[in-house]
Amino acid sequence: MRKKFLSATHKYHGGVDTDTIVPFMICAAFLIVLLKRPFFHHPNYFRSAPHGTWTFVGKMGRVEQIPGALAMIGIFWMLFNMPEFTILSLAYALMYMAYLFMWFAEVVTPKLPWGIAVIDPGPIGKWPRAIVLGVLAGLAWFFLLVMLGVVETGAMQAVFITGPAWLFVYGFAVPWVEEQMFRGFALPTQVEGMGIVPSILVIASMFAGFHWFAFQYALPMLLGAFGFAVVASVLVLHTRTTIAGIAMHMVYNILILMLVMG
Repeated sequence: MRKKFLSATHKYHGGVDTDTIVPFMICAAFLIVLLKRPFFHHPNYFRSAPHGTWTFVGKMGRVEQIPGALAMIGIFWMLFNMPEFTILSLAYALMYMAYLFMWFAEVVTPKLPWGIAVIDPGPIGKWPRAIVLGVLAGLAWFFLLVMLGVVETGAMQAVFITGPAWLFVYGFAVPWVEEQMFRGFALPTQVEGMGIVPSILVIASMFAGFHWFAFQYALPMLLGAFGFAVVASVLVLHTRTTIAGIAMHMVYNILILMLVMG
């Protein structure tokens, strides 16, 4: 079954891949149906919002803390076992520590004067619906890019190392850290200052730029990363938990890694 899947997804090199149209439409349809109305709890699409409007933090129990701890283990494993990724590993470690600092500051002293906003994974009760939406979005986005011929595995093979450990790092640790920083801190902070639409575009540009080296300057992949960030941002703002973005990111990264390994 895996070989059949990989052979189907590898047909994108010749242009539009019609084999992925149906799965894309199915995933996209379920995603649209499951989205609640209104999409956002505060419709400041092109204007600022009062400080604290887009902060959603709570007391995370031990269950909610475990994924974050595992993500850091994965990042530090990469730091000590892959010298070629030392700078990248340090960047991820610093990003996550910065997010944790901002999260802790918002929990202890809400509405700090410097105007930050934070969205965290939230209580585990929020997770099931957010995970379903994220998985559907990850599948839909992957099939869309394959269908359009945007995915280029050559650019990925030049950077990523395959194997069980790398599957954990790339499929779990990296999505967790990136989503917490880009969609858990930078996005809500910008939304309060600039509005939803400008902020999503700014953060998506930052996200694509952050992956400039990883995609070996391949413009189609960078545009794909930009679009991915737009969809993930909408999901996080809609569900008010970063779990939706994390689930989407994990599914997409794992599928991309399967193409690289194939």
